[in-house]
Amino acid sequence: MLNNLILQGRLTRDVESGTTNSGVTYANFTVAWSEKYGETEQKLFMNCKAWRSTAELLVKHFKKGDELVVEGRLLTENYEKDGETKSIIKLSVDKVHFTYGKKDAVATNTVAELEPVDNDDLPF
Repeated sequence: MLNNLILQGRLTRDVESGTTNSGVTYANFTVAWSEKYGETEQKLFMNCKAWRSTAELLVKHFKKGDELVVEGRLLTENYEKDGETKSIIKLSVDKVHFTYGKKDAVATNTVAELEPVDNDDLPF
């Protein structure tokens, strides 16, 4: 079964981060985009969650209003509210890409490409 989603949009708020009891970093954020049909514009929102180095990258380099591309898979997250179990669909983000949306943004890069590479360590 295929479950892969790629979205391009803007952050609706600053990235919120935290760590689990076992010390794993995570980040929660919302991506917004719109679709136009003639005179009608529909605004869409996707709640997202990233883990570990992807979460750290988001916290360090992105803030409310920034444009980005995210890749991941959809999942259902359950939570308790007022004694009832509720659920929400989220995008579990595996990769984040910068866009040309801001003049200080880097050309499209994935998390792995942000690490500096020492050419002396390459086998060719």
